[in-house]
This record gives sequence, C-alpha cells and structure tokens, in this order.
Amino acid sequence: MVIFIAAVVVMPLIIPPLVVEYVGWLLRARPEDYEGWCYYGRLLANRGRVREALDAFREAITLKPDYAEAWQRIGDLLATIGDAEGAAEAYKNVGLGDFGVGP
Repeated sequence: MVIFIAAVVVMPLIIPPLVVEYVGWLLRARPEDYEGWCYYGRLLANRGRVREALDAFREAITLKPDYAEAWQRIGDLLATIGDAEGAAEAYKNVGLGDFGVGP
C-alpha cells in the first residue's frame, strides 16, 4: 500500500511521464485491485491513450462488475471516440453500481 501511495502522491511530482508506466508495473503485483485499474485508466486517458484506458477500465469492471466509476469513464471515452451506442450501453450500468466505496 505504501508503494501505491508513493505512485499516486510523490511520483507525479518527480517524474510525470513515468507515472503511468510505474502504476502499470504496480498493478502486475496487485492485479485484483479494481480501484488501481480505474486509476491507471484515468492516467492513460489523461495521456491520450484511449484504447489502453478502455482496457484498464474494462479490467476494473471485470473485477467489480458494479463499479460505476469505471462504467462512467468507459461511457465517456466511448462517446469521445464516437461510439455513441457503446457509450449508451456503458452508461446503463452507472446507476446499478457503486463508485468504489467499500469492498
């Protein structure tokens, strides 16, 4: 957990371009961390790596199918790339889940 906190808080201040890769590396050790996958997806999306971000968000919902934040972000990204039908489908799942609060 301490390493993940360092990735989230300290690393962006020191070496921003490496943060995305570092978080991806951390997730290899914690592949069941659905919140970590969602965070990784946000980092990727912020870097314009949309396809990879979608994969990360999909990994999060594979681990926690009712994870509304991941569904919301999938919908947002799909809408951004012009997949209105896919976005609408993703948005249907937002109201069914939680936003990562609790297990």
